Amino acid sequence: MPQSAEVSKRSGAMTELSLGSIGRPALSSRSTTTAPFERSSNPTTAKRTSAVKRRGCTEMTRDLPAMIVQWEEIAGHASTYNLTLDDWLNDLDLRDLIAREMGKVSAVDRDALRSRLESIDQAFRAATRASNSSLWGRTSGADHDAARQWWYFRYPISPGDAMRDDLETVGILSRRRK
Repeated sequence: MPQSAEVSKRSGAMTELSLGSIGRPALSSRSTTTAPFERSSNPTTAKRTSAVKRRGCTEMTRDLPAMIVQWEEIAGHASTYNLTLDDWLNDLDLRDLIAREMGKVSAVDRDALRSRLESIDQAFRAATRASNSSLWGRTSGADHDAARQWWYFRYPISPGDAMRDDLETVGILSRRRK
C-alpha cells in the first residue's frame, strides 16, 4: 500500500484515506450503486442536483450569449465527440438551460439571439443522429419531450471510441464485431 494512503472502515464501507495534495488525510465520499450512466452515485451530489432541478435553475448564473457561444463550440465537434456519455449529457443540459433562459429574456433580446441559436442547432442536428428515446435513459429521461427537448434524443454521427463504448453499453448503438 502506498505511504500516502491507508484504508479505513467508515459507515460499514471501505473508503480510502489519502494525504493527497493537502498533506493531511481526507476521506473520500461514499457512493451508492446506480445503473450505468444514471446520474450521480454520490448522495450529496444527487441531493444538490435534485434541489437545483426543482428550483429550475443552475448553481451558477450564466450569461445567455456566453452559453450560446459554448453551445456553438459543442455543436462544432459533436459529430466526432469522444468524451463519455455522461459528458455528452452534461453538454446537452447546457442546451436545455439555454431553452429555459430564452424564455426569461425580453422579446427583443430573444429575437436577436434566436437566428444564431437556430443556425447552431441546425449544425448540431447535422452532426448527430436521432435516437428513439432520451439518452438520459428510461428513468431520468421519462419527462423529456422529443419535440421540445430534441437535443436529448441525439448522439454523434461518428462518435470516438469512448463515446461509442458508452453508446454500445446502453444499447443505443450495436456492438462492433471484433
